[in-house]
Parts: sequence; C-alpha cells; structure tokens
Amino acid sequence: MSASQDAVIGELAYREGDVVKAGTVIARLLNPQLALAVGRAENGVLQATAAVSLARARFFEGELAAEAKLLGIEKTRLEILQSRRELAEAERKHADQETLYRAGGVTEEAIRSGRFSIESASERIAMMEKDIDIRLIGLRDQDLVARGISILCDEATRNRSLVRLSVAALAAEEAAAEARLEAARTDLQSSRLALAELLIVAPITGVIAARYLEAGERVGREEKILTIMSVESLYAVVSVFESDALRVSAGMEATVTVDGASADAGSVEFDGVVDLVSPVADASSASFSVRVVLHDTAGRLKPGMFAQVTITAGEAQSVLVVPESAVIERSDQSGTLCFISGGSVALRRVTLGSSVEAGRVILSGAASGDVIVDMPDPTLKEGLHVSISG
Repeated sequence: MSASQDAVIGELAYREGDVVKAGTVIARLLNPQLALAVGRAENGVLQATAAVSLARARFFEGELAAEAKLLGIEKTRLEILQSRRELAEAERKHADQETLYRAGGVTEEAIRSGRFSIESASERIAMMEKDIDIRLIGLRDQDLVARGISILCDEATRNRSLVRLSVAALAAEEAAAEARLEAARTDLQSSRLALAELLIVAPITGVIAARYLEAGERVGREEKILTIMSVESLYAVVSVFESDALRVSAGMEATVTVDGASADAGSVEFDGVVDLVSPVADASSASFSVRVVLHDTAGRLKPGMFAQVTITAGEAQSVLVVPESAVIERSDQSGTLCFISGGSVALRRVTLGSSVEAGRVILSGAASGDVIVDMPDPTLKEGLHVSISG
C-alpha cells in the first residue's frame, strides 16, 4: 500500500502481524492543501452555478425584448399605413383647396400652409420607414438565410426564428456558462477524489507483512507505507526437470507437504492445483518453474517456508528407480552406475529422470534385474572381479 499524494501520516494503527479485513481504514494521511483545494472547488461550483442562473435570466429577458421589438416594428408599420391614409386624405383636401384658390375662394397663405403640412407628413412617413429599416437590421431575410434559417414558412414560425436569431449571442453565453459549471464540477470531483485518497483502505483481507513508516512521518507520492499479504491463498513454487515439465499443465492436482506447519512441528499436507508452468527453462539448472496454488484458511503457512510438492501428472507408470547414492559422475541429465555382471564390475552411463521419494528414475542404460552397487567405493574399477556376499 502506497501514498497517492504527498502527505504526513496522521494515523497508522496496524503493525506487522495484525490481521485486517478488506475495506478497513489502515492509515490516515494529512494534507491541508487538498482540503483547501476542495473548498476552492466548491466555491468555483457556486460561482459557476450563479453565472448559469444569470445567463439564463439574460436569455429569458432577451427573448422578451426580441418579442417586444417585433411587436414594436409591427406597430410602426401600422402607424405608417395610418399616416399614409391621412396623407392621402390631406392631399385630396389640398387639391380641393387649390381649385378654390384658383377661383379666388382661398388665400395664398392657406395654400402654402396646406402644402407644408403635406410635405411634413411625407417626411414623417419616410423617417418612420427608415426607423423600421434600422430596427430590422439582423432580422432581415438575408440575415435569416446567412444563419441557415429558412424564410419559406408561416408568420408564426418566422417570428420564432427571428426571436432565436435575436438571442443567439445570449444563448451562446448561456452555453458557455453551463460549460464552465461542468468544468467546475469536474474540478470539485477531482479534488474530492484526491482528498479521499488520504484514507488508505485495505483492498483485501490479509496480514500486515511489513510497515515502512511511522505516524508523523512525511510520505511522498507512490512511497510504500504498508505491505498487506493474503494468506488464505498461497503459491508454492517448485522446479521440475525438462522431461517432467512436458507432462505438467495448469489445472493438474497437486499435494503440498510442509514440515513444521502443525502445532507439534510435524508435516501437514495441503491440496493444491497447478496454476502456471513457466514457458522458459532456467538455463543454469535446465528446469522449469511450476506454480501451485493452495489454500490455508487456518493461517498455518508463512511465506518462505519450504515445501515438497507432488503433482499428479497422469496415470501411475512403472519406472526403474535406483538410490540417489548409487549414481556417480553426474553431468546434466546423465550419470554413471556401477554394475555387477558375471562377477565383474562394469561402469555404464545412464540417462537420469526425475527424483522421486524412492530415489532417481533411470530412463535408459539400465534394466530391471540388473545388479548395481549402492554407494560404490572409488576403488572399484572397470573389469575388476568381485563376489557378492549375503
């Protein structure tokens, strides 16, 4: 178990040999900067939330203002129509006044006043039309087309499109505010995760195998604090010769015998299963590493204990076995046996197999019924005549 953040160890209650369950808090680290970072992130979320609310309020007000603007334009258009009708009526009356003037029934001043009124009304209408043109900037057909909005629609749909076009900038501001809020929430989540990592929790049920630091010491990122080891499921690692490795595969049953694993220091057998056979041989020993998984719910086994492993690699076979002490001049997978044949000594090279409880398996070079010498004396030479007693 290591620290994910630079911190000071505030609490470290467990020591070597203590049993801990999965999910137990085994250490508490202190880092005030992380707590401050969480506070800053929380304030950032509050500010971003307020900014989103403000942007939404502005967007709503913008929609109302756009609708009011469209209604104002429509009102001005109606006023222009009314003014044009009034102008037409004034022009008709003025034409009558002109007729009377030519007949001498109206003064010249009245005619001039009427002409001025008509010109003023015409100018007012022109200014109202210009005012509409100014207010329609951004809401014209070409503006809708430029923003990819269809102009071939009914009046209600067109007005909705004009409102959307009017508040496009406010909609972008609202989207930006929401993006900042999401970023602030992500920062807060990251800060809280970093703060939560100050609690070191046991991932498995096991035993504290090593404790590297003490409470109050400073620990760096990725620096080890404790080692927890599961003793319910252990591995026994053994080496087997090439000839045997070819017959061993994952899933085979095995028996693991460990001396001193019982209360009376006797041997205890555990059932196991071959978990892995190394695909590469050890060049120094010409053997393959085999890993056997076994369970010890009683907690009798300790790491590093020596064990003898028997693997059931198939049906029992009849093999030729000689005592280990009978093999001399060993080299790799061969050795020399001292045979007694016809009253004479014969030294022959044989091919060695695996070691078994009774001795060493002989693969070739000897046959059942051959007489061999156990623990041969170095003075025995090839061809020496001997006799067998007893």
